[in-house]
Amino acid sequence: LIDGLNSRIAFQSFSDKAEHPVIEGFVVSENNDTSAVFSTSHFNMGSFYMKPDIKKAPYKVLVNYNGSTYKYQLPDILSSGYVMTTDASDADMLNILISKSPGLPSEPLGINIVSKGQLYGSDSIVVGDENVVSLSFPKRMIPSGVSQITLFAKKGNVLAERKVFVNHMSQMKISSKFDKQSYRPHEKVNMDFQISDYKGNPV
Repeated sequence: LIDGLNSRIAFQSFSDKAEHPVIEGFVVSENNDTSAVFSTSHFNMGSFYMKPDIKKAPYKVLVNYNGSTYKYQLPDILSSGYVMTTDASDADMLNILISKSPGLPSEPLGINIVSKGQLYGSDSIVVGDENVVSLSFPKRMIPSGVSQITLFAKKGNVLAERKVFVNHMSQMKISSKFDKQSYRPHEKVNMDFQISDYKGNPV
């Protein structure tokens, strides 16, 4: 959390009484002003946006679940830094928004997209006096699955990291057929495979 920069905060709820507990709640400042409202969306996960003010810290999280209220505290707010927000909702592009605190100098930065240990995209940027810059990467450059996006300074220190999920609907379907229903120990097994893509075309 960076003072004065709008951030998307993700969360996940857990309970020993339910597999996917549905919760709702809100974030309040030190003077009990409501700063954000949230609820779970799917699989006990969710997210909300918030612009923290270091003068109103510490912030408390109040969670309502099954008639009870639970209290938590948000992490400490940094006085300056970078915030990176990713948006994978577009069908063709992965959109990235980078914001910096006004007091930070404009300097060259690097950004990498890595999936399964392999680099799939990189770029160099400068966040100027407008304190915000937006980037777009074609999704076709990134494989299906979870990718990590890293923003780093010229010296290599990491400034921000985010994970994003891309789904090209490219999962293969594997079907098999055996020549017998059961086998003796160490008996030879004959099996036929058919592998197709998500549209049913043979691979």
